[in-house]
Amino acid sequence: MVASAAAGIAGPIDGPCGPIDQALDAARHAVAMGFTGTLALQDAAVSGAHAGFTPAPDEVERARALLTATPDGPVDGSYAPTLARARALIARAEALAAL
Repeated sequence: MVASAAAGIAGPIDGPCGPIDQALDAARHAVAMGFTGTLALQDAAVSGAHAGFTPAPDEVERARALLTATPDGPVDGSYAPTLARARALIARAEALAAL
């Protein structure tokens, strides 16, 4: 994950999960670990993976509120990762909503 960030590219893709009924939990765990996607070996796992990577509406709302409340100018460097996570969450939500 760190190497991807340093290179300015998207984070890595997680390998396929085990049983299909675990796709949702596996995808949520992958998101928490910084993965940007996961592989699905069976069509039935896609819906769980999609749901696991899609942020909850309240998460998107909080991220938008944070970015709205934060000025566009220079900010304290310690706050930059929080803003980057908010932007990434919104981008992920918008990308997955388009599917």
